[in-house]
Amino acid sequence: MKHSASLGFGKIISDVEITKDIIDSFIEGYEVNKKLIDWKPPKDIKIEIYDDENNFKKALGKKYEKWISGFVHYNGKLIIKSYNLRKNQKEKSVEINNERDYYKEYSFHELNHTFWRYNFKTWKPKWMLEGLACYTERKKYDEKDLLASLSNKKKNYINYTGRSVNKKNIKDYYIVWEGLLFFMINKYGIEKIKLFLEQYSKRPIKENYKKLFEKYFNLTENQFYREFISSFKKQKKLFQY
Repeated sequence: MKHSASLGFGKIISDVEITKDIIDSFIEGYEVNKKLIDWKPPKDIKIEIYDDENNFKKALGKKYEKWISGFVHYNGKLIIKSYNLRKNQKEKSVEINNERDYYKEYSFHELNHTFWRYNFKTWKPKWMLEGLACYTERKKYDEKDLLASLSNKKKNYINYTGRSVNKKNIKDYYIVWEGLLFFMINKYGIEKIKLFLEQYSKRPIKENYKKLFEKYFNLTENQFYREFISSFKKQKKLFQY
């Protein structure tokens, strides 16, 4: 890679020129994530920006999917496609407006994964992992998109908080996970979620997840999900239980 830039918390290496907008986006993303929860900020983060699809694919290895534009490895390394590479690809899970917004959006989202991994040492539960990253990225969700995703009768929405994901409909999953986290944060507060994750991450298995979910949120996961769905029933009939 031709270009590099030091950050106070790590370093960027890149195929493309590292502009002030790119640097400012990652600094802002780091600061926002640091203040989000009372958690330990990671240090010496390595960020790689790729402008070639094949090289990006090699960097991701078995985790590569055509729709992926950003990824965080187990060691905390953050890998992202350049704005131009992403803009020109057919598979898009989000709209791309401009270079500054692109890097800002992905820095907020992917750095949240870096913070998560550094503090919890697991990628589970996936719906909370991605929901929190989406929450950090936008601090709001598109109610119209959420209702559209929830209204699709072809999917079993009880599985949205489950372990299996239908990659053909990945955008719908992210939209619903984001909505679930907004609902959870509004209901319980983000520090309650942190306490749950701290305990769950010590033994991230299904049985412990169920036990701790009821302990911290006073509901089963199914009850929580149904309460989330019920909050939208006045606006639109989503599906029959």
